[in-house]
Amino acid sequence: MPNIEQDSIQLIASENELPANRRKGPISLRMLLDFTSVTQYDLDLQHIQSRTIFDSVQTIFVDNQTGVNVVITIGVSGQVIVAKSNTQGYYPVIVPNPAAMKFVSTAGGVVRVYLMNVSVAGAVWATA
Repeated sequence: MPNIEQDSIQLIASENELPANRRKGPISLRMLLDFTSVTQYDLDLQHIQSRTIFDSVQTIFVDNQTGVNVVITIGVSGQVIVAKSNTQGYYPVIVPNPAAMKFVSTAGGVVRVYLMNVSVAGAVWATA
């Protein structure tokens, strides 16, 4: 089970939104998880959070248009999210800092995951 390299995570800042706090506005971290050769990815954001680039994970957006189910387990809180195949959705999460989670899928496919520092109401919809 490989760890997700934090240097490979793309930081996306939203310039046109109201700031979530006085220091910075909404930010999301984009990851492409390729489950064609592995079944699990581990993520620990301690390095990114220690540099005050990204303060907390409040919502996870999963773009799961592939035919695979993805299970996301949040480290300390133990919250489990199941992103079903052929869906997209916003999932509000409880993620104590430093954020740590694992992503598991037993079927092959590439899934886009966005970790967001703003709260978004939960919603899931079918893509196919």
